Amino acid sequence: MKKITLITDLDNTLIYSYKKASLEKDICVEEIHGKPQGFMTQYAYELFAQLYDKVEIVPITTRSVEQYKRIKWQQGKAPRYAICANGGILLENGEINEAWLNETHRQIDKYRAERKRLEELLLKEDLYIRVRQVDDIYLFSYIKEGVDIQKKAKEYKDITPLNVIASGKKLYFFPPIINKGEATRKIKNLLNMGETISAGDSTIDVPMLNETDYRVIPNNYLKEYVKSEGLIICKDEPLSDLVLRTVKEKSDT
Repeated sequence: MKKITLITDLDNTLIYSYKKASLEKDICVEEIHGKPQGFMTQYAYELFAQLYDKVEIVPITTRSVEQYKRIKWQQGKAPRYAICANGGILLENGEINEAWLNETHRQIDKYRAERKRLEELLLKEDLYIRVRQVDDIYLFSYIKEGVDIQKKAKEYKDITPLNVIASGKKLYFFPPIINKGEATRKIKNLLNMGETISAGDSTIDVPMLNETDYRVIPNNYLKEYVKSEGLIICKDEPLSDLVLRTVKEKSDT
């Protein structure tokens, strides 16, 4: 049996919002103000628990620490390591790794004023439902209905050294060093990993996907951005189910 590590995005990869979930069949793993928010398929929920002692599962997410801690993993099955804020914060057994965080702040301190400048600019434009700094690491905004997010992203790319990424109705402003690829390299070195599998659904995940031996994506949309070697594309099933089944099959060989 090989030692496999799964390095994975969470939202729309392992966990689905109530808008995309089957409320009758899926398992609620997250609530906001007492209302169901995040779900896993029953198959993924059960297989995740079965794999817990066989493989290392390391989520890398844009979620803040607070948002990540809303997830209700099965008793005793929470990932030992999780990376929040798009790579900026490492949690080890639920606690912030101070050495990782200090290094993050050292690397991004020169972008602090720029993040504040852009935040003020976004607020003045009044085109966004939410604008906030995430864990004092990156800037996030949620755009209003009817606004052309790709156009806004292009405008900001021309005026800032931050990495500007549009995803759905969300607009992210990351310091260049804050990306899932850099986080993947760091955690691989820290844990001395062997064979690795990654999974993700958006362009934010591309740097992570390209740092592992195998990569699982939901459709052909990301195909042009990721390495073809070791590529697995989902077709007629939830991405979460394919991801965890792939991990199981490779760990069993």
